[in-house]
Amino acid sequence: MKKKMTNEKKIELLAWVCSEVLSYDEYYGTDHHYDHQHLASFIKEKHRNIDLIKELDHQSHQQSEERKRKALFLSLPIPKRRRSTRIAIRSYRHHQLPPPLPLPSPLPEEETNIILKSRTPKRHRIVKFRRQIQHEPCKGGIINGPDPPPPLSEELAQIIRTMTLPDHQQQSPVKLVIQRKLFQSDTQPNLNRLQMPLKQISSDDFLNDDEKNKINQKEGIKVRFIQPNLEEENDLTLTRWKYKGENSLCYVLNKNWYRGVVQKNRLKMGQIVQVWFFRDKDGSPCFAMVNLG
Repeated sequence: MKKKMTNEKKIELLAWVCSEVLSYDEYYGTDHHYDHQHLASFIKEKHRNIDLIKELDHQSHQQSEERKRKALFLSLPIPKRRRSTRIAIRSYRHHQLPPPLPLPSPLPEEETNIILKSRTPKRHRIVKFRRQIQHEPCKGGIINGPDPPPPLSEELAQIIRTMTLPDHQQQSPVKLVIQRKLFQSDTQPNLNRLQMPLKQISSDDFLNDDEKNKINQKEGIKVRFIQPNLEEENDLTLTRWKYKGENSLCYVLNKNWYRGVVQKNRLKMGQIVQVWFFRDKDGSPCFAMVNLG
């Protein structure tokens, strides 16, 4: 079924025929007689040439559009395909694995300890240093220094004899409570105390039941204290502390510890001291400190 030609198409076709007739006149001259058959073949040939030119233009336009599309497609980023585990395993199997390296010879225990300590962060070493006095096992009160401990000097023994009853009347003999080195916290004025952890002292049987009850009630008891310079300090208090978060107890000498003992005897961190216990003639608790240096 043929489509009907619109008026605009007819007018366009008529104008084209007229233009071809004019071109025919220009080609053959105006004085010739019109040969309708020759004119029709001339117009058909022109029309055929125009159709050929249009087809060629259309093909060239299509080719240029195809080249533009290809160029645009090649300019886009192409995502890489993700390799599957099978491909990775297969490629890994094709490569020959190197021989295993020989294991290093084991280090002695001392060298291993040194390496571990050097790799420990400084802040962890400080915390471990602070808690060392609480976690070391009890060694009969001897934590640092010579073992067996040196006996009391003759001067200190003479002072203790003048303060106590005769040997046959004494309720308890002179007893070494603890021997350890001083830490920085033991010599600081803002802390003002000397710690004697319950796990490190030789025994806590030097106190009677009444004294233990007072300490348990956080009252504290006053004690007499013989300093390393053999002077007496009577303004010290014995209490017992419990550390938060830890199941450990600690006997503490405080109140006038820094001014009465540390400053007068020039105690410093790292010095090894002994703390001895005895009772005076009235049965009151007394302590004596020896600085071993």
